[in-house]
Amino acid sequence: MQPSVTVRVRLWEQELTLKNKCIMNYKITEKLFEKNGITDNKHILNTSEITVDESVLNEIEKGGVTLERLNELNKSGLDIYKYQTQITIHGLFPELGVNYLYGYKLLFQNKNKSIGVKWMAIDAAKKERIYSALSYYGWGCVKNSTSWYVYKMKAVTNKEQAAEWAAKFHNETKNLNTNLFFGNAGIYMAKSMFGVYVVSEININGIYEKNVTQVIEQVAGKRISEIETEIERIKLEREEKRKIEHEEFEKECEMQKEKERQMAAELLANGIPEGYKFYESLDIVDGLETAYVYAFYHNDKAEWRFNKYTKRPRQIKFRKNGIETYAKTLRNIYAKLPN
Repeated sequence: MQPSVTVRVRLWEQELTLKNKCIMNYKITEKLFEKNGITDNKHILNTSEITVDESVLNEIEKGGVTLERLNELNKSGLDIYKYQTQITIHGLFPELGVNYLYGYKLLFQNKNKSIGVKWMAIDAAKKERIYSALSYYGWGCVKNSTSWYVYKMKAVTNKEQAAEWAAKFHNETKNLNTNLFFGNAGIYMAKSMFGVYVVSEININGIYEKNVTQVIEQVAGKRISEIETEIERIKLEREEKRKIEHEEFEKECEMQKEKERQMAAELLANGIPEGYKFYESLDIVDGLETAYVYAFYHNDKAEWRFNKYTKRPRQIKFRKNGIETYAKTLRNIYAKLPN
């Protein structure tokens, strides 16, 4: 029996609360597959009076932090609190000097001298390994300032298709034990300006090293040795395909250039524009007119194109057909000097 469809309906990057509503006749019925982490209560006051060594802060500023390291800090007397978007390390930290990691603002210092670390900066290397491996099995990845997760999605036009793809996605991830990581996983309906989709999403906030391989195996449905072999094979196939495409592209470019050279030669064989002369080197002066051969392989023939250089008394640089130019000397050019 296929599971009922929809868990949630949402616009990309924005949750919607729908009460007694439908989208394209998809009634909100039951959760298909979802696990949300439990968060701590917020603390305004710093709950740890331990002075944190600057080396600990430097370590976090360089590459974030792992769950294993957080456990060590917790054992040393610092309090660790888990929230929906970040964790907070309570202790008397030195002044934070770095806010940005991986191109995003992920580190914060609170007034009570505790440090906030966005989930993106927690176990980043482990998540990269997991998401990279899953990318070879059809999972896309979203990474921005607020989210880092993998997903599969399928556009649907009726509830029968939605139920079919929800069942397929559920079958792919039904063996995933979400207790192995902090985060969530779910199958839901999503709506954008382009249509309605069934989406399967896995969002890992933090994970212990001992669980990384197990999560990859559960989602891929294979042992890690087989996964690694398949990934290596896919990499080799992609590299070979890339080489072939590059060689074909180089051949095509050379054919295009040869066609352009032939068209240019045919144009020059008919003579250069009247009043113009070829110069190997020529300084730019006010009123200088130049001509060059324009040959593009999509055209049936080449053509002459013209420029005129001007400079008013108060201008510092010359202008070529109204466009400012930094050039002072031209080389290998057909030109007509001003009278």
